[in-house]
Amino acid sequence: MLLTLGFFSILGCSTTTQTSATAPDSTKCQVILGGTNTSFAASGGTGSINVSAARECSWTATSSASWISINGSTSGQGDGSVGYSVAVNQVPSPRSGALNVASAAVQLSQAGAPCAFTLGRVRDSVTAAGGSLSVGVSTLTGCAWSATSSDPWIAVTAGQSGNASGTVTLSVAPNGGDARVGHATIAGQAFTVTQSATGAPPTNPPPTNPPPTDPNPPPTKVHLDGTVRFLVGSCPNLQFVVNGTVVVTDGSTDYRKKPSCEDMRSGVSVSVDGVREGLAVRAQSIEIKGGGDNGDHD
Repeated sequence: MLLTLGFFSILGCSTTTQTSATAPDSTKCQVILGGTNTSFAASGGTGSINVSAARECSWTATSSASWISINGSTSGQGDGSVGYSVAVNQVPSPRSGALNVASAAVQLSQAGAPCAFTLGRVRDSVTAAGGSLSVGVSTLTGCAWSATSSDPWIAVTAGQSGNASGTVTLSVAPNGGDARVGHATIAGQAFTVTQSATGAPPTNPPPTNPPPTDPNPPPTKVHLDGTVRFLVGSCPNLQFVVNGTVVVTDGSTDYRKKPSCEDMRSGVSVSVDGVREGLAVRAQSIEIKGGGDNGDHD
């Protein structure tokens, strides 16, 4: 018997499945931004931006200006929010910047510091012979002012205008008649000049034997109660106005009942004790009594 053996081979078939992951396309990952406050006063403040995005879409937040800083994390995924702070604007010019989140942006604007002007004094007197008077003007750099005379016998001979603190010089002509009063307008404020009549004695004749003056007179102590206005600067060096008086602080200022000057805001009620230095009062101690907001209302 002849046996025939046959061989069969069964070839197995294998199937390979490949899965690839791709990032969401840019069309799907559109970001929508919304904020509650995009305009700030010169005193600065804080705000937040609401971010709306698909759950799988990641994003990064950046600031276009050094005076806008991001608080907390600068990145996220899906819906979220970005907090930010706006620094004090210490110049009179307004400014603008942007917060960018992915391909979207929110524009922020900030007002310039208010221009306040202080004169060294608001009145003076001269004899019938006339003479020259100098008046100091204190303000922020960038604040424009001018000086004009309302009377022909008073002339502005120097400091007719300025764009920062400066000095105005008035020339008063000799008086050949009765006593008279004139005016000049300096930085929007009235300056009064009184001139004595011909032959009149000096307004304040010096004593025959004037007493010796103290070479080191004690500083004049000043107490102020009121509301903080036009706050500029950064801790510990601040400048603000209380009841029309410019107040400055430094590292030696004591904040009673509060840990530091970080609690100072425009609009808060304060009690200030200090000493007069030229046109300003240097605060030795400050008590913050309450109130305050993120902007001036004057």
